[in-house]
Amino acid sequence: MKLRTVLITASLLVWALCAWFIGDRLANSIEFRVNNFGIYPGAGTIQRNAEGYFYHVLPNNTARQIYPTLAPPTYFEQCAECRLVREDQLSATNDFCATAARTTLPDISFEVPCATGITLNDGPLVIASLVFGLPILLVLIIIGARRGVFKPREIRRDVGRSRYDVR
Repeated sequence: MKLRTVLITASLLVWALCAWFIGDRLANSIEFRVNNFGIYPGAGTIQRNAEGYFYHVLPNNTARQIYPTLAPPTYFEQCAECRLVREDQLSATNDFCATAARTTLPDISFEVPCATGITLNDGPLVIASLVFGLPILLVLIIIGARRGVFKPREIRRDVGRSRYDVR
């Protein structure tokens, strides 16, 4: 292998590692969708009653309604006959969703309707990919501009015609 190829590969690997840490740091304050409440201690659960109303139930068994109407964040209701809503059921709906930033956990906010698609587990990976890819794309655009890739080319009228075409 040429030395230039080895150096480019090594620099891309170092940049990927740096992008991972930068993206992870940037993603701490961004709100992402939360589907799995069980992995965040103190976040509570999402439960549903017989009428189809969804509630956010805290570990001390106080609740507030979150769908079809989003109640104020005061937890004073009881949800005695509610059933637990699983992670796959939460990810299947966009009528509402829970959102949180990693720095604010276990505090959860809710969106009705849901506008957030990236989950809290995948958010740092998406941000790190953007941090990695956008500067590389910018470098490639600059290299292309310096080589004249984006300049308009002259139009030749005789291209595509054979000597037997009538003029």
